[in-house]
Amino acid sequence: KNTMLTINFRLSDFINNLLRENGIQASSIVGEIIAALIFFTLALVSGFIVYTLFEHYFSKWAKKTTTTLDDEIIRNIKKPIYFFVIIVGLFYGLDQLSVLNPFDIEIGQIFTIAEILLVAFIVTRIINVLMSWYAVKLAKQRKKIIDNRILNVFKKFLQAIVYILGFVLILHTFKVDLSGVVVGLGVGGIAIAF
Repeated sequence: KNTMLTINFRLSDFINNLLRENGIQASSIVGEIIAALIFFTLALVSGFIVYTLFEHYFSKWAKKTTTTLDDEIIRNIKKPIYFFVIIVGLFYGLDQLSVLNPFDIEIGQIFTIAEILLVAFIVTRIINVLMSWYAVKLAKQRKKIIDNRILNVFKKFLQAIVYILGFVLILHTFKVDLSGVVVGLGVGGIAIAF
């Protein structure tokens, strides 16, 4: 177990001791449930604070800049980051419940997969914004419109690379031997290069 988990169990123990001191005899699961609800509530509040920071402060700051690139990036990542914060809080909330201890590894893997997919989604959104912005900038400089089909193919190619890397990280989460995958990707890369 990690350090955060140790701190979490102290919170549920603290809550159970507080209940006993006030004359409330309850099972230890009560303190665990209360601690889990506290963590999940903190995640919701933290997510709301992060979303509000993006909505009101970062967006206003981005509007003051000369480009629209930062506006688009902020607009595209604020909701996924909000969900990321909630997923982390939900993980630590569920981690409070000793009933789920036999499933610690599986729960950790599920949340790791969710986090990897969410980060890959955020990265692909940023790539889409950067590609669109660069295409518009290039079109203005050369006074030529870039074919959207080529732009979409390039976006899809970069997205595929991000999701393949995410898939490799997911395989690593399940402790799959990745030496064959790395060799396969290397040979595939050489084949594409020629």
